Amino acid sequence: TPKKPRHAQSSKTHRDSAEECQFLTDQASDAIFLADVKGKIVRVNRKAEELLGYTREELVRMHYTQLHPREGLDHAVSSFEVLLSKDNVYAKDVMMLKKGGGEVPVDITATVIEHSGQKIVRASARDVTERKKCEDELTAAKENLEQQVQRRTAELIVKNRQLGAAMEESKVHEEKLKTQRRKLEMKAKQLMQLNAALKVLLKQ
Repeated sequence: TPKKPRHAQSSKTHRDSAEECQFLTDQASDAIFLADVKGKIVRVNRKAEELLGYTREELVRMHYTQLHPREGLDHAVSSFEVLLSKDNVYAKDVMMLKKGGGEVPVDITATVIEHSGQKIVRASARDVTERKKCEDELTAAKENLEQQVQRRTAELIVKNRQLGAAMEESKVHEEKLKTQRRKLEMKAKQLMQLNAALKVLLKQ
C-alpha cells in the first residue's frame, strides 16, 4: 500500500484536530468565541448561536465590537486591551447584543491561547439573565423595605411628638387641677374658721 504524502497526513491531522476542537466546544454549557488578536471572530460553538440568535456563519464574519451595545462598547474595548496585555480577563454583567436588537447579560472569562503557532483569544460567555433577574428583584425588595422602614419611622416620630405634646398638656392640666384643689382647700379652711367664729358669737 503506497504511503500518503506527508502534507496530506498533516492536512488530515489538522482537520481532525479542528473537528475535535469544534466537537468539544459544542459540548460546552457556555457560549464560546474564538477571535484573533485584532478581535475578528474566527470560531464559535453552538451555545453562542443559541445565546445571540446568529448563525455560526454570521458570527465568524463579525468583529467582537459588533456584539456589544454602544453604551457598553468602551468597557468591552478596554477589557479586550487588558486581555491582550495580561493574557486573561474576567468581566461581570457585560451586555451583549442579540440578533434583532435585544440584549443579554453575561459574565465573560477570556484568555489568550496559542493555536497553530498563533495567538487566539478564547472568550467564554455565561448567560446570567436569571441571576440578574433575582438580583434586581432583591434590590427592588430591599428598596421597598427601606421605604417602608423610613415611612414607618416618620410615622412613629410624628406619633411620638403627638404623645409628648399630649403628655405635656396633661401635666399642665394636672398642675391647674392641683392649684384649684389647693385654692378650694384654703377656702374650705377659711369657711370652717368662720363657722367656728360664728358659733362662738352665737353662744354669747
